[in-house]
Amino acid sequence: MVIETETRDPDRMPLLNRQDGAVRRAPVFSSMQHATAFLSRAEQLGYHVKLDYIFPVDGRRLSEDFPGYEFNLDPPAEVYFQPEPAS
Repeated sequence: MVIETETRDPDRMPLLNRQDGAVRRAPVFSSMQHATAFLSRAEQLGYHVKLDYIFPVDGRRLSEDFPGYEFNLDPPAEVYFQPEPAS
């Protein structure tokens, strides 16, 4: 299911993300094929990704619509879900 809304309120639309200090890193995908491949591989690796919706966004407005996030285009699930390095 894909849901589009008129407003892009980050507090009401939690994104899959990883916290890295003050920055939240979130994956974004150039196609539905990349998104579903990522989710399928995440499941194979043992990560359950609760997916309520996938929605198209305007790449020119990502940082404006979701302040405090850094976006990673088409990341491999193996890289995205690797453990964080110890500090």
